[in-house]
Amino acid sequence: MKQLAFAGALALLLAGCSDPVPEVDDPKKIVVNGTPMTQKAFVDQYCADKAEHPTCVKVRRAMVAGATRSSDGIPRF
Repeated sequence: MKQLAFAGALALLLAGCSDPVPEVDDPKKIVVNGTPMTQKAFVDQYCADKAEHPTCVKVRRAMVAGATRSSDGIPRF
């Protein structure tokens, strides 16, 4: 029983040590550590298992909003 509790605690610690989601000033033009990234690359790298993280939500909303606009800025419906 002790081994099971230890394994559970270890799993929680390792889950908490995953890459943190970096803050993004502009979700339309993402820059992480001085390197520009696309919205899709950011979501794939940092938000794979963090769907409810506020930064991930902000970037996903910007990505969807950008997908609904044409190149001249007119919304596509």
